[in-house]
Amino acid sequence: MTKGGIIRLVLVGALVFLACPGRVCALQPNEWRFRQTLEVTQRGLVRLNVPRETFNASRPNMEDVRIIDPSGREVPFVVDRLLPQAESSVAPREFRVSISGSVTQINVVTGRNAFFRAISLEAPGGSPFIKPVRVEGSHDGKEWKKLADHEPIFRMAGGASNLRVAFPDGGWEFLRLAVDDTRSAPVPFTGVTLQTGAQSAPAESMKVTVKSRDENPGMTRLSLDLGGTNLTPANVHIETPDPLFSRVVTVAVPEILGENIAEQPVTRSVIYKIDVGGKSESRLDVPIDRQIHGRELLLLIENGDSPSLSITGVRMERRTAALLFPAEQPGRYLLLTGNSQCAAANYDLSGLATDLKTRPGQSVAPAIIVQNPDYKVADALAHVSLAGARLDTAPWAFRKSLQVKNADVQQVELDLEILAHASRDLGDLRLVSNENQIPFLLEKTSISRAVTITPSAAGDPDRPSVSRWSLKLPKAGLPITRMVATPGPGVFQREFRLSEIVSGGPGEDFTAALATAHWTQTPDEKKHEIVFTLTTPPRTDSLFLETDNGDNPGVQLGEFRAFVPVTRVIFKATADGAPVWLYYGNHKASAPHYDLNLVAQELLRSEKAMTAIGSEEVLKARVSTAGEALTGSSRYVFWGVMGMVVIGLLMILARFVPKTE
Repeated sequence: MTKGGIIRLVLVGALVFLACPGRVCALQPNEWRFRQTLEVTQRGLVRLNVPRETFNASRPNMEDVRIIDPSGREVPFVVDRLLPQAESSVAPREFRVSISGSVTQINVVTGRNAFFRAISLEAPGGSPFIKPVRVEGSHDGKEWKKLADHEPIFRMAGGASNLRVAFPDGGWEFLRLAVDDTRSAPVPFTGVTLQTGAQSAPAESMKVTVKSRDENPGMTRLSLDLGGTNLTPANVHIETPDPLFSRVVTVAVPEILGENIAEQPVTRSVIYKIDVGGKSESRLDVPIDRQIHGRELLLLIENGDSPSLSITGVRMERRTAALLFPAEQPGRYLLLTGNSQCAAANYDLSGLATDLKTRPGQSVAPAIIVQNPDYKVADALAHVSLAGARLDTAPWAFRKSLQVKNADVQQVELDLEILAHASRDLGDLRLVSNENQIPFLLEKTSISRAVTITPSAAGDPDRPSVSRWSLKLPKAGLPITRMVATPGPGVFQREFRLSEIVSGGPGEDFTAALATAHWTQTPDEKKHEIVFTLTTPPRTDSLFLETDNGDNPGVQLGEFRAFVPVTRVIFKATADGAPVWLYYGNHKASAPHYDLNLVAQELLRSEKAMTAIGSEEVLKARVSTAGEALTGSSRYVFWGVMGMVVIGLLMILARFVPKTE
């Protein structure tokens, strides 16, 4: 036997001894939901590249993964996650800037015995620019080697910028940058940072599906289905035929925050296609390199006032991971996954892990994942009770039926009627089946739906210089966060005011300000929509927009649109097929609290069925109070009735007052 073979057998023996000292390792495979077979042809070290379906079936850090040998014993293993080493930023020893003609030259003394791979320029905020850069390196400051040429640096008006220039890894005592100022004025660079220490890692292509695309004001939102959970995307590549653009892209994921689901940012980057000195430069990759526990990934593309991109496809790569284990005998091994209750495996292999990861071993691919026929529980959520307490629905004013077709995890988007009649914080929402509550999660998304606004002229004869519009919403109490108006032709500079008239009692109407916007439209400027950001949602269905024209002609405004953020309810339907009702319209109810901590992640990770909503049923007449908004003729009717009641009471009291002689 060769020396290498002896060392390998010693390592294998030590591995088994450390994992199972003095005992036979055994477990109950029927406690694991999934299994895959591994065909090992010879003894020795085995390397198993973990496929996507295995990640999806296991827990986030593979705490529930187990390997069983042909004799039924548990086999210890090491997880080798192949991740890139992060960059380090260091400051140079010297930094000097000089301008000669149409070139800004930057000289850098690195002062480091390290390999550099990029340099980032620092510049204060100012005018937009696009400039090509040449980078050279030297060991003595006399002989220079070109490292990069015509690399673009830029800063756009919308906030997108790229001041980083990459070049091949190398150790350089001196760096020299030449910034071409031919097309724009020189930029006052104030410093640089050097990037070093990064190390790449292998990545493989993975299939990704665009589930939905939503166009919001100034933003495109793409929802991507990764096809599995617990994956580590290396990057996402956006395919578009658009020739010239720059966009800031935020990668986000839905995560559990308390008892709600919110979108949390993961990373932020810039994609672009720009023209630098007649040469087209582009970067369409967004680096991620973070494990995503769910199966949904969100791309938020900031368009600003520019049109949305024509996206033709999305590609993605993921980081790989391997399981290393010793095979004492050839045969059929089992890879078990899908146990949410077991403790994490602890084989005490820290001393051997580094050595094992560097040693060659036979590669084995697992068979397709299948359900374990002996598994005790058939549903990941079946062992948890999803029934809430009984609910007395008498105080609720409205309800809607949910068209549930199966017992899977359901997703319901709240419509305008629910948003208008529910309390502002949606704390009065209840899901009820068989008089019992169904626990749910509330998901607040970055999607906004457009709401139709009906405009009409509402000029004030006492103020002829003021242009005024009356804007009618489909419902009162909608949680509107944004409104836009399309200006007509002309040149103007105006201050616009958005408000509503709210009643606080008889003769106590007051104007409540909602938003203001200062807008300028010039002949040489592209026409944009006037945007109003509402700090407080309106209480009525009638809004008023006005602007003072002074001695100028009146402003013409065309289309009006309002936007309401999308909120969803996530829950798991019961298997008995009983009707499910969504109750709302009880402003005295506080937000519910359910024991969802055991199933929240399962609800988030599961594929969700889209559930339709039935028509609204009015259960009781809502009693309006003085603090609630009354609009149109309803407020006059209300206060008229109240006045008649008061007069009647005074007449009755007058009959009991003794008459004076």
